[in-house]
Amino acid sequence: LADGTTVKLNSNSRLVYPDLFTDSIRKVYLEGEAFFEVERDVDRPFIIETAGAITEVLGTSFNVKAYEADPATEVSVVSGSVKVKNDFGNERVLAPYEQGIVKLNTEEILTSQFNVKQVIGWKDGILLFEKVPFEEVVRKLENWYGVEVEIEPELSLKGVYSGEFRNETLEQVLEGLAYSYEFKFKLNDKNVYVY
Repeated sequence: LADGTTVKLNSNSRLVYPDLFTDSIRKVYLEGEAFFEVERDVDRPFIIETAGAITEVLGTSFNVKAYEADPATEVSVVSGSVKVKNDFGNERVLAPYEQGIVKLNTEEILTSQFNVKQVIGWKDGILLFEKVPFEEVVRKLENWYGVEVEIEPELSLKGVYSGEFRNETLEQVLEGLAYSYEFKFKLNDKNVYVY
């Protein structure tokens, strides 16, 4: 960006920003997921607006995940500190390796530690699932590859799924999951049918 900040957008994401920031503030709007390395400027805070949350920093590196279909905004700090505010005026300051979860339409901001590879691995081409339900696998595949996944209604894919994929194509990821969890799939352009 114009101030020297670097932003890496995940797939199916959109960042709205001005050509030049003002003298008092650096504000952007995010839909989706992005990793920020904010250039330090104590006179001009850097603000990221997402649905239901405002993230404010002076200079740090962190990840923000706020896809439209997600019920919360997740802010995960790698270095420095980040202030997260919700629509109710509540705020929390997050330290390195701390994650803030701002659920839409709730007053509380939850905090916890996080697995860096699981949360931020996407920026290095790592797609990681660690004991997640199939619904989360589908949501991540749809965002990562920009596809729509349809599951045969009679198919029961209960339980949890794990796997790590590095710079793999959608077909390679589906083949790995299908072999391990015993389902079949058809891939047609931007549509995946699981049966």
